This record gives sequence, structure tokens and C-alpha cells, in this order.
Amino acid sequence: MESWKLALALLGPAAACVSDDPGSEHTDTGESDTDTDADSDTDTDTDVEGWDADAIAVDTHFGFERSTGTIHTVTWKGQVQANEVAVMLINRADYATSSSPSKWCFVSFTIPEGEIVANQDFDDTYWLSFDVSDADAMYSNDVFQGLTGDCEHMQSFMGIDRGSLDVVSFARSLGIGSGIKSFDDVASGTVDDWRDRVWPQYYEKSFGSWAQNEPAFGGGAITFGGSAPTDVNIVIGLAVDPETWIMVYDAKTNSTPDVLLEDVTAPPPTAYYTSIIMYTLAM
Repeated sequence: MESWKLALALLGPAAACVSDDPGSEHTDTGESDTDTDADSDTDTDTDVEGWDADAIAVDTHFGFERSTGTIHTVTWKGQVQANEVAVMLINRADYATSSSPSKWCFVSFTIPEGEIVANQDFDDTYWLSFDVSDADAMYSNDVFQGLTGDCEHMQSFMGIDRGSLDVVSFARSLGIGSGIKSFDDVASGTVDDWRDRVWPQYYEKSFGSWAQNEPAFGGGAITFGGSAPTDVNIVIGLAVDPETWIMVYDAKTNSTPDVLLEDVTAPPPTAYYTSIIMYTLAM
């Protein structure tokens, strides 16, 4: 299946399901918190028109302990932070033109605590990778900015028919995977585009200059439908206390310090890792 990068300028940052990281300098515009009002309803009422997803955004969040190479649950101000690969399937025409887009669906795959199940689509270039084909998952119609999606009537993704599959089973069938690597291993042309176009337009006002943030960057890639991994995200690590697994909080700056990732070799440092989505992918 052929795909290419779809600039955030088309869908807007919220469509990418960018995480909201409590206390971080990198506080983004969306929400990654998994909704508790998940549905398992497979209702496909004939009186409601189905819709086709033709774009995907993937966001990854997890607590990681370097010494053991395992996933841990992290809290911030008493709130448990998600360990997940969060996927948003989108109809880009609806999102780009509607004042209240509904043709989208959010699916969260849980990354369980403990040993990581690696994804074989990612080679040794990657520090870590995640295979979520057998992960617990849930879907939600209400994730960000009060908008209501319509998971139940999604009928295909990039030409793959959903058929009679429920939403979660259909999402699992797409072969979605996520990998994390050194920022030095992100393609130079992609880095140039992120630095010169995407960052100034969407993130510089909130986060500051690219130059002051780049030492904290890692690279995030995704794969789906048998495609090769594609660079789509910046990944940052937020400092945690490895004894309590509570996210570090600096009251003076009202933020959580980043962990520097430049010159890091695998495995990455102990931290809570989260994505800043730079690209969605589209047909």
C-alpha cells in the first residue's frame, strides 16, 4: 500500500491526537487520556451513511526503566499516565472542511507493564518498538476539543474494507506498530521539514525555539498494513523518580524537565516517553 506524508497544515494539530503531558514544557493541544466511555458496539445502522478513513496519526506514550528494559506505570499529581499506542483514523476531507468533523475514530492499544513485545517491522536502528497486534484495546468517539467521532460507521481504511469486524478487531488487522530511535537516525530531509515548516507553525509559540529543544528529541516511526516504518513523530522523555515512578515536577517553571536524548545509545534513559506528532499519513 502506497502512502505519503500529509502535512499537519491540512488536518491541523488536534487531528493528530497530540498528547497533553501534565507539567511538561511540552504541553500540546490535544488529549491522549484514554476515555472511560469506550464502546464495543458493532452497530452499523443502515440509516446512517458509512465513511472511509484515508489518514492515520499514531501517538505513543509509556514509562520506561532502562536498567530492566521494562514498561512502568507513571503518575503525575496522582493521575496515572497512559502506556499506550494511540491511533486516530481520519477522513481528511471531513476534518479539513467541516466545522464539527465526525468522521474519525480513536483507538488506544495498551502497552502492558513489564517486558516489551517488540515489533519485527523495526530493525536494530530502533531503541524500542511495540507490537500491539494482541494488545488490549478500546475505542472512543469523544477524545478532543469536545468533538464527537463516529467509530461505529467507519467502513474502510485506505481501501481495506472493515466488513463485519468490530472496531477494535478492524484496527488490530491493520498491523499498526510503533518504534523509537535516535533523532540522528531520522531522515535529514524530514528533519529539515519539521524544523523549518512544521515546528514554527504549530509548536514554537508553546515550546520555544527548535534549537533549544532539539537536544531532548528522539525520533518516532510507525508502520501499518505491511508498510516500512515511516518517520512521523518527535519523541521526548520526561523525568521521573525511579523509586516512586512519579513524574518530576518543577514548581518554579510549572513543568516537568525533559531528559536529554542526544548522543544516547540503546536502551534510552529511564523516563516517561511521549510523542509530538509532526506528520499524519494519508493515501
